[in-house]
Amino acid sequence: MTKKDKTFIICGLILNVLFIPGIGTLIGSINSNKKQKREYLKHGIIQLTLSIVSIPLMLIYIGFLTLIFSWVWALNSSIIQLKDNKS
Repeated sequence: MTKKDKTFIICGLILNVLFIPGIGTLIGSINSNKKQKREYLKHGIIQLTLSIVSIPLMLIYIGFLTLIFSWVWALNSSIIQLKDNKS
């Protein structure tokens, strides 16, 4: 793996931790192989959608759980991306 590939994945991990979950998974999928890329893109889109939908749902308290779930899932996805591309 080149330094550029690893940089994309680490930037994605930081984005997932600090900002909206799902964006980092989408960015980290840029340098994956074709099969992994489709899977990571699908996961990133679902995570981002859950994060956005959870904001108005926070008015009825279920949004907090949804946001925590999508954040943990995005964090896990980023760590898996880092491990998959570590070779």
